[in-house]
Amino acid sequence: MFKSKAKKLIATALLACLVLLTSCYSVKEKTTSLELPNNYIKKAETSIDITVPSQTTTTTATSQSQEATITSTTTSEQTVQTTTPVAQIPVNLQVVKYYSLTADMQATYTKLAEGIKRNSAVIYFDNNISSTDFVNIYYLVKNTLYYSTNMPMSYKYSYDQASGRVLSVDMSYPVSLNESVAMTNELIARVNIIKSQMNPNATDFEKILFIHDTIINNCRYSVGVNPQSNPHVYTAYGALIKGSAVCEGYSKAFSLLCNEVGIDTLIVTGEAGGESHMWNMVKCNGQWYHMDVTWDDPVGATDVLSYEYFNVTTSKIQADHSIDSEPYIQYPVATSIKDNYYVKTGIFANSYEEAITIVVNEAVKAVQQNKDSIKIKLVNEAVYNKTLDMLTSPEEGKLQIYSLLNDAAEQAGVESLQCQKILINDKEYIMEFILQYAE
Repeated sequence: MFKSKAKKLIATALLACLVLLTSCYSVKEKTTSLELPNNYIKKAETSIDITVPSQTTTTTATSQSQEATITSTTTSEQTVQTTTPVAQIPVNLQVVKYYSLTADMQATYTKLAEGIKRNSAVIYFDNNISSTDFVNIYYLVKNTLYYSTNMPMSYKYSYDQASGRVLSVDMSYPVSLNESVAMTNELIARVNIIKSQMNPNATDFEKILFIHDTIINNCRYSVGVNPQSNPHVYTAYGALIKGSAVCEGYSKAFSLLCNEVGIDTLIVTGEAGGESHMWNMVKCNGQWYHMDVTWDDPVGATDVLSYEYFNVTTSKIQADHSIDSEPYIQYPVATSIKDNYYVKTGIFANSYEEAITIVVNEAVKAVQQNKDSIKIKLVNEAVYNKTLDMLTSPEEGKLQIYSLLNDAAEQAGVESLQCQKILINDKEYIMEFILQYAE
């Protein structure tokens, strides 16, 4: 369940960079099942300059180990060209409009992105970019070139020792240009299909929800992946075409689809569960939220759609995620809960009394929509415990949840509606009621 992630290491004594393939950590939500017999039951307990004689220094970064090689080299300022058709991957600075980049940084970003999409073995730079900024820009490209199906597995850059200016970079790719073009065109086609399935009049929330559910319903988390044999798990291609990805693939797929329908996003890196991780921020109706699609697709679970990390606040995400400090951006502080999934869908209760009303209303809708379960989220532990205790306590010889469902059945015009069991999540204060209709 533990994976590795792309991290920047710039050492103070040695200018070198180490590319570590991105990892993430996904957990299965803690859910306890409360079976509901006809008799009384109780709540279950769940408890990275050195001085050298040569004019130019070459630094190599690989995906597995750190190497620093110093060589003399002749630099030729030229443009690498290719006659092979290239997929029309969108490359523009709109995706990094929230980053504070100088003109030289922007030029480096664009040249790197254009070179990578053409599988250029060598990319030359004529602008003024330092080694440190180059490494940071490389990672920015890596995390925002969402359509790329062939990010380099290793790279080696050369810089002028006197000025510190990066002159060129050599790239090593996992697949050929022809393969990459075919894969990218396949991804573009898939994205167009997904867009065609979306309601053209959908609100921001509805677009984000559709994208969230589409990714989870069509992708499984890749456990114990070998990055050398299956680099696609770190890409949107892996998530949307192969149906297998790690957190980097999930996050890029989410940003790709959101940007395609006019929703702004950011890629966020950090740690979760003690391991490196990647997720998103998304702008919904003018407000920023955190979104972790990976953790909403629990490892080991089948056909599970969770919404625990759907449009959540910074304080909520920081409860079990830590956010990396990035050089060119200060992530927005998310404070709104207006478009949080549970709040927006009306199943968030601030009190026991609200919870009772929600249960009945949701049960009526479940009958009308032929659903076999309803869910409710409580505001805190105290309200959660009180609601659970009350619903599973006897009232006139039967559990109170049965009385509430009888009221719902009467309102919905059906003979009987019962609860088979309650699935409880003590960490997130969530209850899910599994329903049974009269035969």
